[in-house]
Amino acid sequence: MIKVTVTDEGIPMVWNSEDWIKLRNEYRILGNLCGSLPDVSSQEQFHGLPLVLLPYEATLLREKKIARLVRYPSLARAPGKGVREEYEKYCQRICDGQLTTLVKKQRQSDINERSKDVEETEDNSELLKVTKRTRKRRKDSGDCSHSSLLNLAIEKFGEEELKEFMPLASSLCVQTFTTYPWLRKEDACSVKWRYPSTSAENLTFNVFKDFWEKGYYISSGHKFGAHFIVYPGDPFVYSAHFLVICIERNAAIRPSDVAVLCRLGDTMNKSVVLACETNDKITYQTLKCSVLSK
Repeated sequence: MIKVTVTDEGIPMVWNSEDWIKLRNEYRILGNLCGSLPDVSSQEQFHGLPLVLLPYEATLLREKKIARLVRYPSLARAPGKGVREEYEKYCQRICDGQLTTLVKKQRQSDINERSKDVEETEDNSELLKVTKRTRKRRKDSGDCSHSSLLNLAIEKFGEEELKEFMPLASSLCVQTFTTYPWLRKEDACSVKWRYPSTSAENLTFNVFKDFWEKGYYISSGHKFGAHFIVYPGDPFVYSAHFLVICIERNAAIRPSDVAVLCRLGDTMNKSVVLACETNDKITYQTLKCSVLSK
């Protein structure tokens, strides 16, 4: 089951990339990415994790038992001694790996160029000693080929030069986590989720749920003056078909509002749909501009 972390402000978020892909591809839950991408700076078009879920999306996932809404009180406390030691070991492994790769890349090309005449070149005396030691070590196994000995020499030579690069360790990169890697299952605490709590929220959730159960992709339509934008497929591939506006059953609609909605749908080249709930059933009414003939 997917775990959705709820912040102290009541905002549901998904921090795991695999969970995000699963929600989008398998369950048609879009949400909104709000994080920054490390390789793409100074832009506002593409965002990264975390994924912010809208309240009705979180309620649907909870109702369908797809996800569990949790909170981690342990994240508000300072890490203990064991966690600090694990983090220091992790940083050391990252640094060691980068240093080893740096040394091997720097010296491998030079060793390859001079390996053929290594026995005649006095400048490569250290490499010669390493090669002789590896040749003696591999003598019993019978594998004394030039390529095999060269690989061992490179590996050994890298280990010896690694000590010279140790001062660079403080300048190496250490991965920044998007999820806390040392959380335990018992750290997760269930959240009391109260959405929907009003008649308007109930209507919004029921309309969202109805479209979702019919196989549509739904995203927020607030920037277009609607509650939802409904897509027949993934928004990366398909354009939206409907602008959905939720209206309570007894709400009054002025003719001017109808005209504005019709013009909005005509401008966006989408159908404007009014959704209301009657006797626990969602009903829809489509608005469309028509030209009156003389």
